[in-house]
Amino acid sequence: MSLTALTLKAQQSDSLPKDTLVLLGGKPVKAREIEMTKKAFLKTGKIDVNQKGCTVDQYSYSMFALGSNIRATVRDSLIPEKLKRAVLDKRINYRYINLEGIVIRHGDDDLFIPEIDTIKVKFVYQ
Repeated sequence: MSLTALTLKAQQSDSLPKDTLVLLGGKPVKAREIEMTKKAFLKTGKIDVNQKGCTVDQYSYSMFALGSNIRATVRDSLIPEKLKRAVLDKRINYRYINLEGIVIRHGDDDLFIPEIDTIKVKFVYQ
């Protein structure tokens, strides 16, 4: 099934509870822009959902820095090794990451788009 068909099917489904939130580093995302450390972002190793029986089916990410950019689509809830290496790379200082087009799977076939489906994560330093 194509990405467009999946997105259309997800938009048509409306039985996802309104209080469903995406979790980054184990913390709920309640705004389109959040701040966290790189270590906190990678803490759980995946993008989660606060509802039982739900998981992130797919998402896209993009990171930009002077002279370097990374963009990919992930068809899983896990954070890929390529993204982990890029976030922790000390030579290229990525200041933020955009997570876009988050699609949640409930059960076997139901796909949903959460209320906040695009998140900008700004990395802070401690």
